[in-house]
Amino acid sequence: MSVPWMCDAVVIAQDGDNYRLMVGLTGGLGFQVPAISVAVATHGPRDGVRGDFPPLPAVGTHGRVSFSRGDIRNGRWEGSHEPSLIDAFPHSAGNPNVRYTADFSGHWAWHGADGTTAQSWPDGTSLLLGLAMPSPTRHTLGPNQVRTATVFTAAQRNPNPPGAFPFLFAHGSGARIAVSASGAVAVSGVAGQPITLVDADGGSITQLAGTTTVSGALHVTGPVIGGYGTGDQVGLLSHGHPQGSDSHGDSEQNTGPPIPGT
Repeated sequence: MSVPWMCDAVVIAQDGDNYRLMVGLTGGLGFQVPAISVAVATHGPRDGVRGDFPPLPAVGTHGRVSFSRGDIRNGRWEGSHEPSLIDAFPHSAGNPNVRYTADFSGHWAWHGADGTTAQSWPDGTSLLLGLAMPSPTRHTLGPNQVRTATVFTAAQRNPNPPGAFPFLFAHGSGARIAVSASGAVAVSGVAGQPITLVDADGGSITQLAGTTTVSGALHVTGPVIGGYGTGDQVGLLSHGHPQGSDSHGDSEQNTGPPIPGT
């Protein structure tokens, strides 16, 4: 069947298994032909090893389909466009160089021309490289059909957000940083390798093989207890020392705890 080489179309169904779409042609043909299965064009490499596959356009999305040599069997979805004045375009006036993506889950990512990089997930987790978290907008229609840029809130993106997700960063060496859904944080090292915190003045705290080494002054506001949980437990601020025998024949008493300020 011969069709125009380029047509407007609307998505009728998604074929996620084959990364294709079922579309109906609009415009002059006005759905006069059956639904057509078309491939979806992508940017960058596309072979058996490499590829960049964004989510398929949702049902109802408007776009443009090309037909190589006018053959209906060669249909390819070339891109989407908004069907009205309402869209998710986030750029503020005078700032056309933002790279922005937003997906079905409510997640969005922002890469600004000044280097600001931000991501926000639907559970409330966020990542920011920059001075302030951006507030992406979208175009809506106000009174008298006036097109206005309004903030696109998290509640609007996903009215039923999930609970907090657990987070895990796993290094190839086996080292891990994990945050549970309840907020518990765990840093796990590798056998024989230290976990170290270092400040700019040369102080450090190192954990290795069950031993903690502090380089620099150690100031502690709470109790310091050695042998905690064992029969030899000793508190730094509460311990006493046995007196040696004074040959008076009476019972010897332990000395008092350390004197504050000494």
